[in-house]
Amino acid sequence: MNWKFKNPYHSFPVLLILAIWIVSFTWVSPLHEFPLNDDWSYSYTVKKLVEEGNYELTNWIAGPQVTQTLWGALFCLPFGFSFIALKTSTLVIGIIGLIVLYFLVFKLVKNRLVATIACITMGLNPIFFSLSATFMTDIHFFTWFILSVYSFINYEEKHESKYWVAATLFSLLAILTRQFGIVAPAALLVYKLISTRKVLSAEVIKYLSSTAFVFAGYLIYTYWLQSNNQLPEYYRNIGDVLNTGLSELLFRTFMRIGYIIHGLGFWLLPISIPIFISERWSIKKNIITISILTFILLLPMIRVLANLPSGNIFNYQYIGVLSTYDTFILKQIPLIFQTQYSGILFKTLSFIGGILFVNLIILYAIRAIKTIGFYHANWSSKETVLLIALISLLLYLGVVMINFTYFDRYMIPLAFLSIIILFSQNPQPFSFKPVTLALLIFMGFIGLTQTKNYIAWNKCRWELFQYAMNNGIEPKLIDGGHEFNGWYGDKIDCNGQWDVNQKKYVVSFMPITGYLVIKTAQFKLVLNKLPQNMYLLEKLPNQ
Repeated sequence: MNWKFKNPYHSFPVLLILAIWIVSFTWVSPLHEFPLNDDWSYSYTVKKLVEEGNYELTNWIAGPQVTQTLWGALFCLPFGFSFIALKTSTLVIGIIGLIVLYFLVFKLVKNRLVATIACITMGLNPIFFSLSATFMTDIHFFTWFILSVYSFINYEEKHESKYWVAATLFSLLAILTRQFGIVAPAALLVYKLISTRKVLSAEVIKYLSSTAFVFAGYLIYTYWLQSNNQLPEYYRNIGDVLNTGLSELLFRTFMRIGYIIHGLGFWLLPISIPIFISERWSIKKNIITISILTFILLLPMIRVLANLPSGNIFNYQYIGVLSTYDTFILKQIPLIFQTQYSGILFKTLSFIGGILFVNLIILYAIRAIKTIGFYHANWSSKETVLLIALISLLLYLGVVMINFTYFDRYMIPLAFLSIIILFSQNPQPFSFKPVTLALLIFMGFIGLTQTKNYIAWNKCRWELFQYAMNNGIEPKLIDGGHEFNGWYGDKIDCNGQWDVNQKKYVVSFMPITGYLVIKTAQFKLVLNKLPQNMYLLEKLPNQ
């Protein structure tokens, strides 16, 4: 391979990416003392470790969180435990991952502008951006995963053992954040089997040992949890797939493929449109194969169209989980979260983007298969990266399909791998700058404004909690939603719900029949001049 391309001007795009990151989050203002989504459960472990020196998990934990816990604890060391410190840790590790993405794309295209746009496309996406304002696992996993892939690719380029060691260690850090971390070493093992065509070659054995080492780390950790009676009730073991019936697995795969294509189609529009334009003649040359496979993949896309958004983070009209009693239990969504943006617009963009994305992935898969068909002793960098990224994508998809649950945030590694695939053939995509710029602005606008709104109503909610507790109301009597009740020790069931029967007080977006309003607080949404209310309610007698 020949990737030696020294350029003294990387400081400007890196500083630009860093500046956009800092300015965006300064405006959003995410650093507050309250948990978001599921990060109360991860925060609990950090708090126990920092304040008591004990490693203790909640039952809500579904995967390893060793790496994330240690990283969060590192940021808590100077001033003690705080949610602000934990969110800062995510902001830092998020920008590290984005900068690694910049350098990886630059390796492929030798173009600083293209690499910068790829990085901004990733970072300002509503899912990635909003999760960076939390202590959720996804951004942490993304960075360790991309570091492992980047290091493995460096090893393939330079054949220096330090890169292989680094890649193996980053993979271990990834799998001790989330089980999906096995994908990187396993993908490189498959790649070596394909490229060398020797089952017992030195390189195959080396990657086999790397994969075994990473998997062994996961197994040892899981065994340690079991031995110490700390294995969480909802912990996902890799062997859980054995309990899944074939028909259920096939239906799950069919539906999730539809959701993923829509999601990636929308996410990657800023780069897939100009790349599609630059590759249109190659697509025409393979039109029969691409048309047949695209039609097959259209079926799950059409099947899930009415069910969009798949949700958890990006719900078109709002970002994040609405987890108060009225929204989560009673399923009463306030009008302010139903009318801000048109679901038709997002579905149209995701469908168009999905078609473009599928066409490009099929085209590059055809190229990869042709490469495999003709053995080359020294593959070029483009062929190597394309094949590694495609194998990683397929393996990660397999892990997502067998996993018990699926959320849109699981697409973050898929988006990263897709970006690498799209740029691995080194097209010159950004001659179509107006569309790219317009879509980046649109994505950034949605990501920033909706994350700011998410922070605003959560801040208002926690102000009402604080008011109640300052007036002598015990947390166990307050129904504050998933985050509040989880943080204060309620048992959360497998559906994310909590016991609502013993709660005398409720915090909600709207008055509820049978409850008396005892306190009102207000928050403002971006582009909405009227302040919105949240309520602290007290259950009336005999209700």
